Amino acid sequence: LLGAYTFKQLHFPLIVSLLVAVLVGAVFGFLNGVMVAKLKLPPFIATLGTMMMSQGFGSIITKVQSQTWPTATEPVGGWFKKVFIRADLFGVKGFPVGVFWLIGFFVIAALILHKTKFGRYVFAIGSNEEAARLSGINVDNWKIAVYTLSGIFVGLSGIMYAAAYTTITPGTGNGQEMNGITGVVIGGTSMSGGSGTMVGTLIGVFIMSVLKTGLSNLNLQAPWQTFFTGLVVIGAVLLDIQRTKAANRVKKS
Repeated sequence: LLGAYTFKQLHFPLIVSLLVAVLVGAVFGFLNGVMVAKLKLPPFIATLGTMMMSQGFGSIITKVQSQTWPTATEPVGGWFKKVFIRADLFGVKGFPVGVFWLIGFFVIAALILHKTKFGRYVFAIGSNEEAARLSGINVDNWKIAVYTLSGIFVGLSGIMYAAAYTTITPGTGNGQEMNGITGVVIGGTSMSGGSGTMVGTLIGVFIMSVLKTGLSNLNLQAPWQTFFTGLVVIGAVLLDIQRTKAANRVKKS
């Protein structure tokens, strides 16, 4: 929303507006990290509060007006959709180039999570924060880094969303957080922390996408789609609880 505002209303170069979108995500991620790590707010409350703040902030800046990103036919910024969502490639008209971005960011995230000190510390803090602190890890700083990195990826996902839908209204994305949480939990990430994989997360997200498409194809009305999505959220969390209990029983035995 704010990236489109800077492009259309403030006439920033498109590249700068894209950076604004990522920067906004990073700033809110950093703010989340500070509140959780330094102020000791519960993560759910901190992120819920900043979500509401961001929605209100976007509405205030744009005066509750929809903002648009450039279409493929516009003389200025016409490359936007072609670079991020669809282009004529390999003899295919409208080839979904977004899949290349998906693969690229997936590989980057997987390498960070599974092949770097950053990733090892994330697992250690999620598994046992006090043990990680006693082992010499600066837990607070690493938490802030995790939330900031998450914010950067949120900004990037906002760009992909903008490339797909062009017009962004204040409040866009409201409710998508539940789909995100469910996809991650279905993919095997524990709500209690300490375990999870990028491959599992990708599979979980695909399952949620298939569910959304399938419910629409069944001609179910929007309230029923919301109902069944909520049911899946509860089922995913219950499954995670049972999975955690089973793992704890194995450790004790």
